[in-house]
Amino acid sequence: MTSRAYRIFTRAGATVIRMGVQMSDPDMGSVLAGPCHPAFGHLVLSRILYRDITQKIHSLGWEPRSGHLQLRVHPSRESRLRGDRNRNLVRLKKQFPEIDFQILIDPDLEIDQVAIVKSPA
Repeated sequence: MTSRAYRIFTRAGATVIRMGVQMSDPDMGSVLAGPCHPAFGHLVLSRILYRDITQKIHSLGWEPRSGHLQLRVHPSRESRLRGDRNRNLVRLKKQFPEIDFQILIDPDLEIDQVAIVKSPA
């Protein structure tokens, strides 16, 4: 839900400066529900990147979806690509079990760009 809201706001030109509850807020003890995680923003942005990658893989059009794929990413976005505790990689492997994913760091890419390259075995 937050990832969709983030996309709506950023596409409308708004700058999102924080997602979730500020952990240093003195009222933290009284929070009963809601997005409360020390890295909530990272989780949201990581989820968005995961969705972008899966859409790109589906759009490649080759069947069966097997073989080796390189996920090239700017060095500052490797953590976001991997996800919390490598969750994105686990999900990708579960969704595309025939594909062997390899992450390559590419400082020449734009910061928020991920290039997907089919690579030889």
